[in-house]
Amino acid sequence: MEQDKITLSINIFTKLYVNLLLLFREKIAIRDFVYRFLASSVSVCTIHGEIRPIEVKKVPLYQGRYNYQVLYISGVVLAMSLSHNSSVMEVAQAIAGHLSHNCDNLLNVVVVPPGWIHIHLTDFTLAAWLQTVTLDGFDVPELDFSREQDLSVIFKIQYVHARCVSLLRTADRENLIKLIYTNSGNVLSAESLPWLNGNNQLYLHHHDERFLLHQLIKMVDILFDNDCKHYKSMNWLEAGYKLCQAWEKFWSSCRIWGEVKTDTVELSQSRLGLLIVTHLVLKSLLERRLGVVAPLEL
Repeated sequence: MEQDKITLSINIFTKLYVNLLLLFREKIAIRDFVYRFLASSVSVCTIHGEIRPIEVKKVPLYQGRYNYQVLYISGVVLAMSLSHNSSVMEVAQAIAGHLSHNCDNLLNVVVVPPGWIHIHLTDFTLAAWLQTVTLDGFDVPELDFSREQDLSVIFKIQYVHARCVSLLRTADRENLIKLIYTNSGNVLSAESLPWLNGNNQLYLHHHDERFLLHQLIKMVDILFDNDCKHYKSMNWLEAGYKLCQAWEKFWSSCRIWGEVKTDTVELSQSRLGLLIVTHLVLKSLLERRLGVVAPLEL
């Protein structure tokens, strides 16, 4: 009987993980993923009369500052006109409650006075996102290229991109991971990588690993933000520079070879997964936003 319960739990977990992978294939930007669930919860509360009808596209949502977790914040209730018998906290709790109920194991939702909704991504959800990116990659829509031409920053971004490719090729030759290449030699994706330990926690728990992951998610959110106002005001070089700084901190403090490879090969492979995501994000930034080549070597 106990074994049946364990098997059922594993089956439910596997089905949830597969469904999550499908959702990310549809919307790779995490902000879009979170927004989808939040907007649905706001709509339900609107229908129930807890807040006046609003246009879903106006639901505010932004990524919070790095605090080890990946956090999104919405002040949707603070921006709404409430009915005469509802308080801001009550409505925020109602939205958060609906969101939590429909996102079990995917998001952790809390309400912070005076009515902010804080949405944290679980390790389970982050693992699914990382798996989707490293297996499938992504195709960023091409918009007008930035006119920013600080060659020193562009070279720095190109260097980090080429360094990632070099390290990944080395890992592939050593059979640490198995890469899939495009005809032009770019790393397209990798076979499935281990992201979660037996407790469903990411192997990536070091501060600099988490900070790089935070910056990668932030950049993907920006790359897929089609809001014309945001796009025109975006400083792509600055964003790329910050991502490169995060990568350099990660590379200086988080080993992949040596004892890590010998003692915890899953951690080594997870860190290589971060290199794949970094490569893909920087390639998109260089080619699709800055209009320059993403070199495989320098």
